[in-house]
Amino acid sequence: MGAQLRYFQFNSENVTEQSRFLASLFGWDITVAEHERHAFFDHHGPADAVQGDIEIANGDIPTGLIVYWEVSDLESHCARAQQLGGRVRVAPTELPNNYGSVALIVDLDGNTLGLYCPPTA
Repeated sequence: MGAQLRYFQFNSENVTEQSRFLASLFGWDITVAEHERHAFFDHHGPADAVQGDIEIANGDIPTGLIVYWEVSDLESHCARAQQLGGRVRVAPTELPNNYGSVALIVDLDGNTLGLYCPPTA
């Protein structure tokens, strides 16, 4: 089986305004963190629905939407992306609290794609 859609992330220069827009557009309940750099939302889907959030954009993470695909090995997928003509935007990075690891690659059209690897037991 190939990589599975796991998570999506909106990246914005203004998390609060983007949260208001998405909440109004899609009817989501969104909670913006006190520091206004991160927001969590509930799209009222089934418990096993793909989840997402809103993050502040920065130098490594551009504005826009990033879709994360679950893979078993970040290093090999990053290497394969480069072999195919893509590039690595953010090298494999451990997430806090044992949530796994992520990496960002850029495809041939300049789209940023997220890779996610679950934590090991």
